[in-house]
Amino acid sequence: MDILELAREAGFEQNSLGMTYTSGALPDLLERFYHAAYAAGVAAEKARCAALCSEVAAGRDAEAIEEAILARGEK
Repeated sequence: MDILELAREAGFEQNSLGMTYTSGALPDLLERFYHAAYAAGVAAEKARCAALCSEVAAGRDAEAIEEAILARGEK
């Protein structure tokens, strides 16, 4: 799911002015958007970590897998 889909689910709408909201209190919309975006990020990171474990698990111990996961994003 992309960021615009998450915003629409939270209650924002896209029009000629960009992304706006038409109903509900802005703080509530922002909180819903934050939680949806955070959950999407967590799910994506879990999937990337699981894929990394699958890639490096063959013939390696848990410590090597842990080091590979912790090193993500440091390159």
